[in-house]
Amino acid sequence: MHDLVADEQAAAQVATDLLRRPSVAFKAMTGDTARHQVDHAQVEQSRLLREAHEQQLEGAEEPFEPTVRRINHALEFLGP
Repeated sequence: MHDLVADEQAAAQVATDLLRRPSVAFKAMTGDTARHQVDHAQVEQSRLLREAHEQQLEGAEEPFEPTVRRINHALEFLGP
């Protein structure tokens, strides 16, 4: 099995497909390492999206931006 998904892109697709099954996702999240990696990936995705959004807004005046930043920061630490 591991040899079949040695390619990162293929492995990601297989993992995504498997995690769509509730029982598989539940079992996968019982492992501390897997849960930690998923949590880390969620925080990293949030950071990348926020950075991309901030780059789009550079130079634009956003009166609610500090509030949005605080909310985004808080959401990083909330689980699904």
